[in-house]
Amino acid sequence: MGPQLHLLPFLLLPFTVYLSTLGPCFLDGDSPETVTAGATLGIPHPPGYALTILLTRLCTLLPLGNPAFASALGSCLWASLACWILGLLVREVSRSGALVPPLFAGVLLAFCPHFWQEALSPKGAVYTLQAFLILAFLWTFLRSDRPGAPAAGAFLFGLGLSNHWPTQVWFLPLLLGMTLGLSPVRRLRALLFLGIGLSPLLVLPLLSNLGPALDLGAPDSLGRFLDYLSRKVYRVSREAHEGAATWTFLGERTRHLAGHLLAFPGWLTLPLAAFGIHRSPSRIKVLAVPGALLLGVLWLYPSVPETFWTLDRFLLPVDVLVLLFAGVGMVGLSSLFPGHRTGLRVATLAFLIGTVVLTWPSKSLPGRTLRYDHGTNLLKSAPKGSLLFAEAEEDVFPLFYLQEVLGKRKDVRMLPSFLLFEPWGVEGLGRRFKELGLEGPSAYPNDPIGRLSAATADLWVKNRGRAPIVLTRFQGALHRYVLPAYPNLTYRRIGLLEALDSPALGRIPPRADLRLRHLRGMSSPPDPSLKGILEVYRDLGFSPDGP
Repeated sequence: MGPQLHLLPFLLLPFTVYLSTLGPCFLDGDSPETVTAGATLGIPHPPGYALTILLTRLCTLLPLGNPAFASALGSCLWASLACWILGLLVREVSRSGALVPPLFAGVLLAFCPHFWQEALSPKGAVYTLQAFLILAFLWTFLRSDRPGAPAAGAFLFGLGLSNHWPTQVWFLPLLLGMTLGLSPVRRLRALLFLGIGLSPLLVLPLLSNLGPALDLGAPDSLGRFLDYLSRKVYRVSREAHEGAATWTFLGERTRHLAGHLLAFPGWLTLPLAAFGIHRSPSRIKVLAVPGALLLGVLWLYPSVPETFWTLDRFLLPVDVLVLLFAGVGMVGLSSLFPGHRTGLRVATLAFLIGTVVLTWPSKSLPGRTLRYDHGTNLLKSAPKGSLLFAEAEEDVFPLFYLQEVLGKRKDVRMLPSFLLFEPWGVEGLGRRFKELGLEGPSAYPNDPIGRLSAATADLWVKNRGRAPIVLTRFQGALHRYVLPAYPNLTYRRIGLLEALDSPALGRIPPRADLRLRHLRGMSSPPDPSLKGILEVYRDLGFSPDGP
């Protein structure tokens, strides 16, 4: 039996455990956006995750339950494949036939808290797929002396760029090391396969020109496509990030990155990884270079503490490399103490079992449908035919999923207020809802806040007498920049929404109509992106802390 089959449990065990903790829908912030983009072939926020969107589309076509559940199954599969190939890499790098070191690295990757969390969510497919592609690329790098390895490595590198280039690009030195010494013909072949790997990116401008309902960034021309990939299309958010000096939050960022790396079981894997790097030959040590580059960039990248939790996702390639070298370190540790190998094996297995047992309760969570229920409550609260200004991603993405994927309450016209900041957002909403009378972006001021204020006022003036106008309660673009300019506006509360006072608002749904099944008992959010939703319910008197 070959080593690939020996390590087959690395694929089956994580997948089985993931299935046992998988929820029926989605929990984290961007997952409903990812499912909507896949199911409807829409455009998610930059940089697009083209490969994940195409694979999510395939998952939603399978008869595996609702689209969100089917998409999450795809994330489970990529995570399990990543654990399997990590085990193969440990065995390849260490040149050892022992099973315990690959088991150590694979199981710790599968059940470390951050990776397990991503394996359970549709958006997590971006990062679990990326981990698999990176590991597969490293496999080809280690076998670059074989005839087809450079072309295969270039193809996998291209796929990684088309999926999540901000983490893949730091492995470019390894790709150059594989291809620079090739003959011109073989180098040209590798370049061709790199282009094939990049081809999923071409889907983004094609889909955008088809006018999907979800089109965040509108990469429908070459200029916009390049701005989309570089995340420049979100002008306001970019300026907010650039407004904070690189060094402003360096101390907080340092503590967060250190906390991530040292979190259980980092206090054990980091010393083992350092030992593994020390014992490895130079050709193997170079595998640590991309991880060091990525870690340095994340440390220096200007960001604010409110978004530090997103760094954990970008650190997953670093985690993978740490565990790879930790597995190599385990082999070295066994060779240093040959008389204690049995004891080391028993201790390692006990440690791995303890890791799974300790982490399991935090992943088998109630409230997996809280975000879905929140979107349902917003639609329950919206009067018939209303204009619903959604103020935050916590509102926008579940509404996109419910309306565009499941076809619920299509009479409600949902307008993400943050789209009115950008010219492409005004254009898209104008094409999608022609009956609202929204002008082209040239009709409004050129600055983002002026454009938002003028476009919002235009929509209100033209539609207030024809349809109810309601807002979600998050402190988003309208609450921050538009409503303070109209202090005399009066509102009525309708369920979870605020409605501009109008005689045609319809009935106010009683509290019993709202879905609160997972709200009580969740005094602290299991995911950071749920914090804002819980605060909205608290403000409205629906306390998760009591009856």
